[in-house]
Amino acid sequence: MSEIKIGRIVMGRFTTNCYFVYRDDLKEAVVIDPADSGDYLYEALTGKGFKVVGILLTHGHFDHIFGVEDLRKLAGVKVYAYQGEEDLLGDMELNCSASVGRPKQIEADVL
Repeated sequence: MSEIKIGRIVMGRFTTNCYFVYRDDLKEAVVIDPADSGDYLYEALTGKGFKVVGILLTHGHFDHIFGVEDLRKLAGVKVYAYQGEEDLLGDMELNCSASVGRPKQIEADVL
């Protein structure tokens, strides 16, 4: 069994840190906070031989959720979030996405 490793991709105009956690022997990655481009993340990770197996959100602000739907659809995975973030994820005013011109609401599959 290999060690757990953490990779990072800085994304978008808000320079959001998107992380992925993996083990070399499995090449399965959990993406943390997919920022604003889920399709880019999917292509970047699968292009390096990773299989995306889940999405974890640290919180529900816009700069962490814009890429969720594309990545969820492309990878066919579940989105996990803290139960206390449910209102933030579902309200474009609370998650501030409306104020930056890209209103976005999402639902986690598992809270």
